[in-house]
Amino acid sequence: MPNSENLYDDFDLENIITYRVFRLHAALDRQAMHILKSISGLRQNEWKVISFLGLGTAFTSRDIARFTYMDPAIISRTLRTLEDDGLVKAERSKDDRRLVILTLTDAGQKIFELTFPHMMDRQRSLLSSLSVRDQESIWKILDKLERAAELREFDQ
Repeated sequence: MPNSENLYDDFDLENIITYRVFRLHAALDRQAMHILKSISGLRQNEWKVISFLGLGTAFTSRDIARFTYMDPAIISRTLRTLEDDGLVKAERSKDDRRLVILTLTDAGQKIFELTFPHMMDRQRSLLSSLSVRDQESIWKILDKLERAAELREFDQ
């Protein structure tokens, strides 16, 4: 028989940060998928790889993993797809044969140049919903939450 003084009666998911972040993430994913599908036909993981290569931020699969937190197996599959589609080229480094250097092909560069402005428009639109003060605050808050998310033990 349920206890009439249930500890969870006043529980509100709206006040659970992980729920709110997950919900926001899901909405942003849906938005990105819509833009990518209509502009370039890319999937999100493909766009992540292409964008980091196009911006010159990443040159190896390890770089991509470090920046995106994507699982290495997913990166490997995504790179294989992008190579098969002629968008990414992978070549062994002449200096260190253990490294595989990734670059965009001409077709990959064109996709990047077509898609990137739309993704930046999206970024500007999202930020325009916040005041300058809110924008400054959210970056600080996100930095704090990222550090807190690295903790593995919690006070009871």
